[in-house]
Amino acid sequence: MNAKSKNQIILLVTLIAALLLSACSPKATEAPAMQVKPEAKEPAAEAPAVKTLEVEKVVKETVIKEVKVEKEVEKVVVATAAPQPTQAPLAAAQPAIQPTQAPLAAHPASAAPTPIGNEFAGYGVNPYVDTLEDHLSTFSLDVDTASYTVMRRYLKDGNLPPAEAVRVEEFVNYFDGGYPTPPDVAFGIYADGAPSPFDSYNHAYIVRFGVQGYQVAEWERKPVALTFVIDISGSMAMENRLELVKNSLNLLVQRLRPEDSVAIVVYGSEARMWLEPTNGRNRDMITTMIYSLSTEGATNAEAGLRLGYQTAMR
Repeated sequence: MNAKSKNQIILLVTLIAALLLSACSPKATEAPAMQVKPEAKEPAAEAPAVKTLEVEKVVKETVIKEVKVEKEVEKVVVATAAPQPTQAPLAAAQPAIQPTQAPLAAHPASAAPTPIGNEFAGYGVNPYVDTLEDHLSTFSLDVDTASYTVMRRYLKDGNLPPAEAVRVEEFVNYFDGGYPTPPDVAFGIYADGAPSPFDSYNHAYIVRFGVQGYQVAEWERKPVALTFVIDISGSMAMENRLELVKNSLNLLVQRLRPEDSVAIVVYGSEARMWLEPTNGRNRDMITTMIYSLSTEGATNAEAGLRLGYQTAMR
């Protein structure tokens, strides 16, 4: 319905209200007038009735016009609503993208439980040190790489590692730096550097030092007598811990030479000898004894270590 039609309807309604008021006003003064001249007022009473009929016709025509307008509006609404079926597939097409996102949302639910009993000390982050103020540095030849393998385990299980478990130096140490083996010396020191991103104004450089120790050939290695002290307490059943120990020890056993020997001490609630010292010729027996271990009892680590030292000192 356009503005012109609305204005016409408002005007007609106003006229109807005015005519009705005018038709009703004589009736309010009709009683005294009819007492004086009752016959003179009878023809005058018919005129408002005729006007009322004419107004009713006008109202009917207006209503009919309104109905026509409403029908036109309905047509317009139907015409504008007609394209909606073509838009419905677009709205329905959006959920089709969700199945590709569903695995991402469901991934944490399928993640393995966070490892239990792992505790890491937070040592903070080493600050940036200007060598103009402190040019001395100390380091250890003991190389730790556990932080990288811990992080890898967490990520493979679908979990994020604790911030305290992330140690950058152990990440770096995990990978082979490719340093050449030093000839005829205990270790070699190698250095390389690159422009520093922290102080390019003073043309500073970051220098990396790498230490590579000598390697003993397999045929030059002296015979070894190994004593494995293994925790078989009930807590080792969690997260397949004991099975990981078995697999690790098996890798070591495969590198034994005939003149090497292995002894195994286990402890749960109590410590006991599991395998007497056995030479490397019996790899199969050593491996069988390792894989026959099962968890039991509490964790009497003191008893296990004491028996292990006694066995190693024979």
